Amino acid sequence: MKSKVKYLFLSLIGILVISLVVLSGCAGNDSAVLTFPAFEAPLPPPVEVTVDQLYQEYMTDEAAAKAKYKGKRLLFTNVEVEEINRISVNSATPPINYIVNHSVEFLPRYATDFDYILVGFVVDIVGDCQGLSWGRVLINDCWINIVEGDIEADYGEPAY
Repeated sequence: MKSKVKYLFLSLIGILVISLVVLSGCAGNDSAVLTFPAFEAPLPPPVEVTVDQLYQEYMTDEAAAKAKYKGKRLLFTNVEVEEINRISVNSATPPINYIVNHSVEFLPRYATDFDYILVGFVVDIVGDCQGLSWGRVLINDCWINIVEGDIEADYGEPAY
């Protein structure tokens, strides 16, 4: 009986020592402290506008359109891709692709957004209006979602 009590006592001491070592190791570690991220207010929803409406407003009164749209996040739905153009800045950087519909240019946030977009596709686009440039309205930092277009018909089976 005495050996069982001695064994139980030594086991409890061992558990207590191990617990103290583990707890003291966590005491200086800030990752063990539960913290909550600072609250960030949600961004306002994008302003829904058509390509034709935006272009007409810029052509009618550029100053008023600039005051109304420049720097704002805009939503364009069911935009048909009429052209895909490339800008080469220099040979050290990859070319930048952009979509043209009517007289509005859409520059994507990520170059990979163009991996599966072809002329004739219909897309939804959300981007920041930069104003009039060389006779076209420039929309920058675009998120692009394909609404209509058959990727497999034009590219074949995906390779995954």
